[in-house]
Amino acid sequence: MTRDYQPKKNNPYLLPQPLYRMTLAFIRDHERKRSEYGSLADASPPPPDGLPHGSASGNPTQRIGIRRAELWIAISAVEDALGTVPEEYRKGVWQNIVYYRRYPDDADPSTYRRYKQKFIYQVAHNMFWT
Repeated sequence: MTRDYQPKKNNPYLLPQPLYRMTLAFIRDHERKRSEYGSLADASPPPPDGLPHGSASGNPTQRIGIRRAELWIAISAVEDALGTVPEEYRKGVWQNIVYYRRYPDDADPSTYRRYKQKFIYQVAHNMFWT
């Protein structure tokens, strides 16, 4: 596993360390969010059992709709930010962040690091954390 190191020298996309780590965890959770978003489309509430459960009336359709909207915002933030990385570097940046893989040998590692940092910064910006 690699360190989650953020270059500090000549880095226009520098984030505070806690925000940087939170954004990395947010990106690494992207696949789970996509699968949950897809499974919510088929979700239905459990059948009523006839017993009262509280004083407030439940609205499972509304809860599912709100959850889908939250997931869509998160998914869009990551995918829109990935669009800012040039096509030839996307796979290498994505695999380095999510799967801890080394950068491919088709370009200098500093190029990949620069685009990785830009991508992470853009995700934080898209989520209105910066």
